[in-house]
Amino acid sequence: VTMIDGSAIGSSEAGSSNYGDVVNNTFILKGGTLESSLFGGRTIYGENAVNNTVIISGGIVKNDIYGGHAQSGKATGNIVNLSGDPEFEKTTIYGGYSSTGDCFTGNTLNVNNDFEGSMIDVKNFNVYNFSPTALSHNGQTILTLTNSQGTDLSDSTFKVTADKIAGGTARLKAGDKVNLMYNA
Repeated sequence: VTMIDGSAIGSSEAGSSNYGDVVNNTFILKGGTLESSLFGGRTIYGENAVNNTVIISGGIVKNDIYGGHAQSGKATGNIVNLSGDPEFEKTTIYGGYSSTGDCFTGNTLNVNNDFEGSMIDVKNFNVYNFSPTALSHNGQTILTLTNSQGTDLSDSTFKVTADKIAGGTARLKAGDKVNLMYNA
């Protein structure tokens, strides 16, 4: 599913099932407005939501985002990619969600540093990947989180890849700092 323009009032899902597994679905948001939640894959009454992908490079999201959402199965191996200039209102981004199953293992948040944004929180990601670009600058904050209770990053891994800086006029110099994530 790709959304380029327009508005969606109800929840938006790349793949959904009432009882079965939801696997290998992709939702791409390039523009438009989502009034409700966004799901890469969603299963309503059980089973698993695995290996789904959400790619966001524009648009406005006014509710939560889930790579995978399984009511009682597992929600693992899901990916959320952030780039460009999307806007988030009242948004928490989940790698996976399950009320009883594993919703952490293998879930990945990829953040291209041409993205700078604010949201309530990020949850249930096993891996956070950040890719600085030639546009990165001293004092930049990539993800600003506003959850007053803090953000749980227990057991998460952070990776920073600097290969996208090559070939451009880098604004970063030795001693400069970029905040990958900051809870305001």
